[in-house]
Amino acid sequence: MSGEIDKPRALLEELCPVHPEETDVAWRQVWLAGDALLEMGRHRVRDSAAGRALDVRVRQRLVALLRAGRLRPVECAAVGDTLARLDDPRFRADAWYLPDERLLGFVEIPVGPFRMGSNKRRDPLAFDDEMPQHVLNLPRYYIARYPVTVAQFQKFIEATSHAWEHAERPQGQSNHPVVYVTWYDALAYCRWLTGCLRGV
Repeated sequence: MSGEIDKPRALLEELCPVHPEETDVAWRQVWLAGDALLEMGRHRVRDSAAGRALDVRVRQRLVALLRAGRLRPVECAAVGDTLARLDDPRFRADAWYLPDERLLGFVEIPVGPFRMGSNKRRDPLAFDDEMPQHVLNLPRYYIARYPVTVAQFQKFIEATSHAWEHAERPQGQSNHPVVYVTWYDALAYCRWLTGCLRGV
């Protein structure tokens, strides 16, 4: 049985070596390695320590490929789809599928003034409920750097049993932005995630 996987695994090692070159061909080979890993089945490759290391290396190199800026947008999307099917390592399953970054994908907005509303002299089309223009002093807060993904929103649905009327609508891959979300759905998600993060 193990003999059936030896040659395909050797191909993966060739496409995604431990010490890769930084050429366009080498980066293309990484992409091919990801697709080959999908075809082979990760479970077949991960049956040994060397296979598990190879699986991690391919996924990490795919992430590096996305960050290298060598691909056109349509190619980035295709590599992102491959990563989603390989259990995208950019997201933490143990942290509500938020990005694996120090602030879990959030950016700190410091305390400071914020000018709110419109000025009729500068914007004659402004609505009455946009006036008067005034300054608010906002407290420190955090805002997400990226759109909410399918996996993140699905985690919310599973945890809360939120009545999402569009739950049956087709979504993209787990790392794609979630779609068919109403303002009320978004508000419920934000309240839930805020509670989760405050409990950390």
